[in-house]
Amino acid sequence: MSQTGIITPVSSVDGTHFTTAVAQNASEFEAIALPQAVGVDGVGRCRIKDLTIWSTDNLAWEVGIWGHASPKSADPNGDYFMGRWTFVVADGVQEDAAGLFRYYVNGLDILYFDAMNTGRIYLTLVNRSAGAKTAAPAGKFRLRLGCENTSGF
Repeated sequence: MSQTGIITPVSSVDGTHFTTAVAQNASEFEAIALPQAVGVDGVGRCRIKDLTIWSTDNLAWEVGIWGHASPKSADPNGDYFMGRWTFVVADGVQEDAAGLFRYYVNGLDILYFDAMNTGRIYLTLVNRSAGAKTAAPAGKFRLRLGCENTSGF
């Protein structure tokens, strides 16, 4: 299994993805197109190496990564869970106590493949805080993954 060593950013777009209000323990699902460097010919295979969130709200976020547009199943043979990461409220950092909260983790190694061959990555954003996520446009939110392309895996 050889990797290219090149990290390609895969980003949601503020105002387009993750736009709804999200109550405690509720989630919002998004399918984000992979760039050509990762989603060549509709096939998305990569290793997720880092995760960054920018948010108006300082909440405990959980990001679920799925390989299918219908990810959750009562049948373990049809469940396309790939991995997750959870941030606590204290992980959110503001510069000069103003502006957006930023969350970041690196050193991840989450194997991802698009089981639908659509060239997309499927994500759930779960709010683990008592307060709700603010809906767009007031609630700014962006998520970026650092994806390392693979030569097959």
